Amino acid sequence: MRDKKHQFQKNINKIIFFGHSLGHADYSYFESLFDIYNIYDSNIELNFYYKKGSSDFLDRLSAQKTLEEIIKLLTSYGQTSTNQHGENIVNKLLLEQRLNLLPSPSINKGTL
Repeated sequence: MRDKKHQFQKNINKIIFFGHSLGHADYSYFESLFDIYNIYDSNIELNFYYKKGSSDFLDRLSAQKTLEEIIKLLTSYGQTSTNQHGENIVNKLLLEQRLNLLPSPSINKGTL
């Protein structure tokens, strides 16, 4: 039987989240990932992509909803962190310019 251990790259500088619900059901996945890479004390950048809407209004709405989910996720994670100031993880990531919310790139369906 094959060993099912997953290997993570050791030297990374960015984690990209694309097409994730960021919901509570996925929390344990994020918690494991953040723990493995020691997100609070590292220099790793977190890039979250949101789905672009069909208008400027829907774009802003999608970005706002995604941002709210990111804040919930990181706040929950910070509250379980062993770091003394973990509850401030969102502010820390923002101040260190390590938290980014970006529109999803346009995909040309002809190249898929």
